[in-house]
Parts: sequence; C-alpha cells; structure tokens
Amino acid sequence: MDIPVIYKKIFTLKKLLSNKYSISVWVGITFIVVSATIGTSQISVDFVSELVLEGHTGTVTSVVFSPDGEMLASGSNDKTVRFWDPKTGQLIRTLSDHKDEVKSIAFSPNGRILVSVTWNGFINFWNVETGELIRTLEHKVSYRTVYGLSTKNSILWSVAISPDGKTLATGGQYRKSPTASIWNGGTWSGTVRLWNMHKGESLRNLEWHTDAVYTVTFSPDGKTLASGSADRTIEFCSVQTGEWQKTLSGHTDSVLSLAFSPDGKILASGSADTTIKFWDVETGNLLKTLEGHKDSVLSVCFSKYGRTLVSGSRDGTIKIWDVQTGELLKTLSGHDGSVTEVDFSPDRRTIASSSVDKTVRIWHIQ
Repeated sequence: MDIPVIYKKIFTLKKLLSNKYSISVWVGITFIVVSATIGTSQISVDFVSELVLEGHTGTVTSVVFSPDGEMLASGSNDKTVRFWDPKTGQLIRTLSDHKDEVKSIAFSPNGRILVSVTWNGFINFWNVETGELIRTLEHKVSYRTVYGLSTKNSILWSVAISPDGKTLATGGQYRKSPTASIWNGGTWSGTVRLWNMHKGESLRNLEWHTDAVYTVTFSPDGKTLASGSADRTIEFCSVQTGEWQKTLSGHTDSVLSLAFSPDGKILASGSADTTIKFWDVETGNLLKTLEGHKDSVLSVCFSKYGRTLVSGSRDGTIKIWDVQTGELLKTLSGHDGSVTEVDFSPDRRTIASSSVDKTVRIWHIQ
C-alpha cells in the first residue's frame, strides 16, 4: 500500500499594516518550516491546518471532493486516479487502468460513480466503492483525408456531470486536418459533447468554439452548460436542446476555468490573462474583474453560499476572494509549482488543491 507523506501546518499568522506579511508554520516528523508570504487586507490571525498527500508520480491535474465530503479523488498525468481520506490523508484506493494522462475527473451527484477523461479521448466510468471500471467511451470525431472520411479520438481536457446525474459533458479539441498534431500546429477546433450518463450514448456535439475547450460546467439547475476556450470566449447553451444561448467576451487570453455561483446568478471565469471575471448569467454583462494572480488562473470554485471564491494559479498560490467586494481575503502558499485545481468540501470548511509538484494539499480553515 502507498503511504502518503503527511505534514501539518499548525498555524498561519497574518498582519496587515504598512509592512504586510504572513507567517506560516509547518510541523513534520523531523522538522519545522516557517515561510513568509504576502498578507491580506485586514489584521487577522488565521489557523489553517494542512495535510500534504504524496504518492502521484506526475502532475496532479484534478482534485475533487465526493458529494458527502468523505472522500477526495485526484487525477494525474501518471495515468492514475487516487482516492484519499480527506480527514487523515490516507490513501484508500488507486485506479491504474488508464491508457493515458488523466486530465479531469468528476463524481456523480450520488457519489457512486467517478468519471475520468484522458488525453487520448477516453471517458472512463468507475465504481467508487469497488474501484471497478464500469464503462469506457471514446470521444471520436470525423475528418476528411485524400483517402476519404476518417475518424480519430479528440483530446479531452474537461468533464462535468449535471446536477441530476443524467447528462455528462466533455470539453476538448480535435484536428480538422489530417496533418495537424498537438506539437506542430495545424488546423484544430474546439469541441463540447453531451452524453447520456446512464446509457453512455452521445447526445449531441457542439462546435461553436474555434479552439481547444479547456473547461465545461453545468448551472446549478442543470439547464445551462457553459464552456471556456482557448479562443478567449465563454459559450452558453441549453442542455435540453443544445441550442446556443450567448457568448461572453472580455478575456484577452484562454479561458481555463469556470464556476457558477450556488444561486446560478454569477459565472466566474479564470484565464491565462491572469484575471478572474464575474459575469451576470442572465444578461451576460461583466460585473467585476479580480486582479492579483501573477500567472494564469487555472481553477475557480465558489463557497457553499457564494460569499467567497477560491482560485488556483500557475503562480503557485491559492487565493480566497470576497465575491461581493472583489477584495482579496487570503493567500495560501505551499505548493512548489502551478496549482492546477482547487475544490471546496461540501461543508465549505476545507479546500483541496492539486499541483504540478505531484502533491495534493488539504487546507482546513478554522
């Protein structure tokens, strides 16, 4: 059995005056580490305990809590998904039957199924309790060659499951010419596909984006799907009919992450332009732009009541924001590299983060 290396951060002390600072203290088995980071906008003393989970041998691309909060899943470029106990940090199970790098994972609403998507266009359905592979789907697309019509799997970057558990959405890219490759360029296009979650059938393919689709997410009522792309736009469509609804434009680089507020009124978007934007879902109007990260924003997630937003960035930090004011409340540091995804636990008292440093970190905010 793989045993994770566990360190615990026993407290974080922050002071915000003319000389802003933050001091964090970790206790390990044989050492104590004190680190300093930039502080926030008010005088505060925060106690944040942290678990560091080690075991993956490649970049951890995705992390998500189970709906009941009793389990944490992480997907990695090492071609595995790992289940962890978020309270103790102990490894529960490893799913190692993937054929390629795992790019995104999602739990079904009842927590019984985990879906993982891989770089080579495969969608895998797993029994959470047993670790059994239930079904594998291929996201195939067709293109024309001099020899006629051919098919090839698309590259998949993102997966989401509707709140009612009936529909699956995948986002990725495919080549529009037979000579294109991810390395030498060529003609590529973005693709979003909706699937019947129970039957494994493709429902419809949506091709409004002109470049890779890096993120897909369902609205809380399950009626709308939003997708973000390297073409710098966000598209809305009806889940029931697949009809296009609106396009949001404003980012100056790839849209890498999306999240709806719990009430469905706000959409948050994180971008390679280093900003986070809040959008009015009904009108499509830009409400606010948050600036603070020094590199691409790879992940965004709302708290339970939508009062705060957590973001993870290629700058290696996690930031917590006040949604109403846009004020930066906290900065969490510790990862040695890009923070690829962040997720709140169902009770919103715990944050999980994944990173290119091959670790998962669990932050208990008290």
